[in-house]
Amino acid sequence: LDGTVSSRLLAYYERRAKGGAGMIIVENTAIHPQGVNYPGTLEIHDPRYEPGLASLAQAIKSQGAASAIQLFHPGRQIHPKYRGNFPIAPSAIPCPVMGGSPKELSPEEISGLVRCFVDGAVRAKEVGFDAVEIHAAHGYLAAQFLSPFANHRQDRYGGDPGRRARFVKEIIQGMREKVGDSFPIILRISAEEKVPGGLTIEQTREMLPLVQEGVTALHISAGCYPSMEWVVQPYLQPRGCLLDLARAVREVTDLPILTVGRINAPHLANLIIEEGAADFVSIGRALIADPDFPNKTREGKFSQIRPCIGCNVCI
Repeated sequence: LDGTVSSRLLAYYERRAKGGAGMIIVENTAIHPQGVNYPGTLEIHDPRYEPGLASLAQAIKSQGAASAIQLFHPGRQIHPKYRGNFPIAPSAIPCPVMGGSPKELSPEEISGLVRCFVDGAVRAKEVGFDAVEIHAAHGYLAAQFLSPFANHRQDRYGGDPGRRARFVKEIIQGMREKVGDSFPIILRISAEEKVPGGLTIEQTREMLPLVQEGVTALHISAGCYPSMEWVVQPYLQPRGCLLDLARAVREVTDLPILTVGRINAPHLANLIIEEGAADFVSIGRALIADPDFPNKTREGKFSQIRPCIGCNVCI
């Protein structure tokens, strides 16, 4: 629980890679010591985490998968009991779920957090990861800046779509300057937040051209903590429930698209690729149910796949 890679976590990711996934995106990893939002959160902001992260990247790649790592800060979606941390946000608006009174970030503090994201990408590349993913979805800090639901600023970091996008844009620009042109940077966004006053797909389509320069691929999700049924979709949600969002984003960008959302059957995953709705299919809980899902699909052993039913007991 100290932010390092445990032997259990190492074995978990190595097993998923062994099951045939093309790329493993390691879970949300804190770019700042005050970005830890639950016990066991991975951390990347200090050299002492490098040995474990290097072992993790190597373990994934040793099984034939590419290795990526997701960089994040929870912002206002944090519980203060963990390490005495406190919520921060673009505006002093509490999270409807987590509560608390977030501190509104100053421009200087924002610049410091941009550097933390950039430093995390540099460290990820140095320890052997093949890509990084900026977590700007699900109501976390980067998403809070993008969203009129959380960002009521009237300075250069808020007030209109271009200014709300500045934080994410500065992260991408800073990363690109430090890691070079060939290192992949994935941007994960909630294309719709599914809350009153939150990002809509129309707003996302308008904003994307402002932030996509320097991005390698877009990972399209939905929701935030008040709309958790769209973040981790239960069995009442239909399979492929976010596909319409991926299709809508595809219409306004030439970047490769990753799609997610109850994609728990081989025929559905194949259909998504065949019809061109997305370029990559992202699978999470279905690999908890059966880590061999990709290999069994490749071998045509469909009846042997243990299906994820969306019960969310794993969550």
